[in-house]
Amino acid sequence: MDYLDAVVEATGEHDSALREILQEDHDEEEVREFLSDAIRSKIRRDFVASHLEQTVENAARLPELDDPPELPERSDEEPILVRKYLDFSKFVSLLQGGIWFSRLDNFDDDYEGRVSDKTVRHRFDQWEYLEFEDDPPPYDLRQMYAAEDEILRKQSFVSCWRYGGEESAVFWNAYIDDGNGVAVETTLDTLSSAMEGADREVLIGKVNYREYKGSDERFAANGVDRVFHKRIAFGDERVAPLSETAAQRSGSGGE
Repeated sequence: MDYLDAVVEATGEHDSALREILQEDHDEEEVREFLSDAIRSKIRRDFVASHLEQTVENAARLPELDDPPELPERSDEEPILVRKYLDFSKFVSLLQGGIWFSRLDNFDDDYEGRVSDKTVRHRFDQWEYLEFEDDPPPYDLRQMYAAEDEILRKQSFVSCWRYGGEESAVFWNAYIDDGNGVAVETTLDTLSSAMEGADREVLIGKVNYREYKGSDERFAANGVDRVFHKRIAFGDERVAPLSETAAQRSGSGGE
C-alpha cells in the first residue's frame, strides 16, 4: 500500500513491525492523518537543519557592515592607550605566538555573546502570535533562535584590552594571581595597525555595558553587535575587544 510506504519512509522507521501494526490497527484514513503529521515533522527537521547550516556558513566570515563598531572617544592631542594584563606564561605565549583570541562561549559570564532579554521576549511573542493565528511555522522559532545564538557564540573569538587611564590594581589582582606578570601597553592606533597584518579580518570597538536581565531594550541582536555588549555588572572593566568571527578557528582559553 503506497500510503504505508510513505509513513514508514517519513518516520524513518524501516522495520516490518511498524507496517504490521498500521495494517492491523488502523484504517487508511487514520494512517493518512498520521502521515500528515509525520511529513510535517520531517519538513521541520529538514528546514531547521538547512537554516542552521546557513548560519554556520555565514558566521565563518565577517558580514558587510553599514556602520563599524563604535570606538573610544579620542583627543587630537593624546593617543588612546590600551593595556592587556598577562601572567608570565601568557606573556611568553604572546611573544612567541601573537595575540590569543578566546572563544566567546568559554567566558565565565553566561550572557557573553547573547541577546538582550527584550529580544528573547520578542521571539516568544512572535511564536505565540503565530500560534494564535493558527499559522505556526513547521519549526519552533524559539529553539531555532537559541541554536543560532550558540553557533554565533562558538564561532566568535575576542581579545580584550582595557583602554584609557592609569594602570589598574583591580586588573593586576584579577589576571595576575602570583604577581609574576606584565601589563602590555600600546596605543589603539598601533594595535589597529598590527591587526591589519592578521590572516583574517578583525573588528576593533569598545564594549557597551547594558542591563540584560529584565531589559526593555532590544540590543545585541545580530552576530557582530552582541560581541560588543556585556552586562552592566562588568562595567568597571571598560575594555575594548578585538573581535574575530571564524568557524575554522578552534580551541579555547582565558582572556
